[in-house]
Amino acid sequence: MIKLLLKKKQAMERMRQTKKRKNQEDNGGGMKDRRKRRSGIDAVEFLKEKCKRERMDLHDMEIEMKSEERNSRIRITNFKLW
Repeated sequence: MIKLLLKKKQAMERMRQTKKRKNQEDNGGGMKDRRKRRSGIDAVEFLKEKCKRERMDLHDMEIEMKSEERNSRIRITNFKLW
């Protein structure tokens, strides 16, 4: 019985809030704009850009390592020729 009364009270409170909100909207009252959330697309774009930057960094490192390896091979070859 007590649960039913609590549920009824909650429902009536919600109805009052809804009625109050509708009256404010009809009167042009300044309802606060709801905070707009960023879409998931923004997050996906950010992650794509981050991945692209990391790949470029890895690619640059790989090129540098290959260049160093090539230079060391040339030095060894030149040393053997002497």
